Amino acid sequence: LNHTSVIIDIFILDLQLHPIGQIYNFTTNRLQFIQHKIMKTLWKNRYCWPFQKPVDIKELNIPDYYTVIHNPMDLGTVKRKLENYEYQLGDEALTDIRLVFDNCFLYNK
Repeated sequence: LNHTSVIIDIFILDLQLHPIGQIYNFTTNRLQFIQHKIMKTLWKNRYCWPFQKPVDIKELNIPDYYTVIHNPMDLGTVKRKLENYEYQLGDEALTDIRLVFDNCFLYNK
């Protein structure tokens, strides 16, 4: 049993329990996996500390940040949204996690 098959099994179970488009107010298996596995791994990574809080444009002296980045996101915000059940789908959380790093690459290119 490898990690990929476990992830696929979780996604399939999630789709069986929660049909696409259904609104519900509790976390899905996918969201639990993101919160307890992916986010914990990212949070503990020694290189991810700059992404744990919003970019401080004054501290970093980058006044043009919001000119380049129109949808800021940080891992602390993702963590809070997961804890407060603000995501309905795992894809929403994954999109925000990708946005953190996409913004980094965009601004620093």
